[in-house]
Amino acid sequence: MPMTRAEKKKRISDHCRSAGSDYFFYRGLNGINGLIRTAGAYPEMKIFLYSPDNFLDKGTILKDSRTTKAGIVEIDSRKYFLKRYNNKGLIYTLKYLFRKSRPFNVVSATQAIRKLGVPCPEVIAALSRRRRGILQASYLLTENLENIIAPENYVKESVEHPDIYIKFQSRMCAYLKKLHDAGIRHGDLKLSNIYCRKDPDGLEFGLFDFDGTDFLNKPLSQEMRVKEYARIISSWLIISGNINVPVDREKIVNGFNRKYFESNGIEMDTARLNKLIDYYLNRKRKY
Repeated sequence: MPMTRAEKKKRISDHCRSAGSDYFFYRGLNGINGLIRTAGAYPEMKIFLYSPDNFLDKGTILKDSRTTKAGIVEIDSRKYFLKRYNNKGLIYTLKYLFRKSRPFNVVSATQAIRKLGVPCPEVIAALSRRRRGILQASYLLTENLENIIAPENYVKESVEHPDIYIKFQSRMCAYLKKLHDAGIRHGDLKLSNIYCRKDPDGLEFGLFDFDGTDFLNKPLSQEMRVKEYARIISSWLIISGNINVPVDREKIVNGFNRKYFESNGIEMDTARLNKLIDYYLNRKRKY
C-alpha cells in the first residue's frame, strides 16, 4: 500500500533525526530546539543556537515584515542566509500547537529535492523556539548563495541573449519533471523563488523557498503540473511588464508546452494553462 503524503514527509523528517544522517537533533535550555546539519557544527554555532536573533539583528537585513525577518548573517567567518518566522497571532499559535514549524518542512523538502539532482540551497539548521508548548518563533539557516542575478536582470538580458531564456525554460521543465514524478509540488514557483547565478559553465538555475512544498503519495496530476507551469510563466510576464521588456506570451506558452512534451511525451492543455496564467496575472501578489 502506498504511503500517504504525511507518512512520506514523516519518513524524510525521521531520517534527518536518525543516526548516520546529515543532521542531529538539538535541544537547548532556552526553549530552542531543532535540527542541525552535522557538517555545520562550527564553534560559534553554539552561540548562534542560543540566540539566533542576536545574529539576525547584526546581519544585513533583506526583509523585515510582520510575518518574517530575513538577512545575511556571519557565523565563524562564514556567511549564511537566516530567516525568522514570527508568530502571527492566535490562529497561528493554535495551528502550530501540535505540528512542526515551517523550517522543518523545508529540511524535508530540501533533502528530497537535492536527492533528485535539483539544485537548491543546503539547510544548515531548522529551529523553533517554544514557551510552554507555544511556538514563539522559528528559524531557518541555509547556505548563502553568491553571485545571484536578480530576476529583473536575467529577464532583461534574455531579450538580447535568447539563450538565457532557452536555458531557463529547459532547466525548469527538467526540474519539474523530476519533482512532479516524485510527487513533490513546490507550491509557489514565482521567479523570486527561482534563483539564477553565474558559475564556470555560464548560468545556473535552481529552486528555493520550500515553505509550502507538499509531498503527495503519487506523481502529480496533470492539473497540478499545469498550475506550477502557469505560475512560472505568469511571473515571467509580470516582471517583463514591470521593467518594460517586450514579451510574446504565445511564444512563451508554446515554448514551455514544447519542452514539456519533450520531457513527458504529452502536451499540456493550452486552454487550461492560459486560463490559469490569467488567474495568476490578476492576483495581487508579489512576483
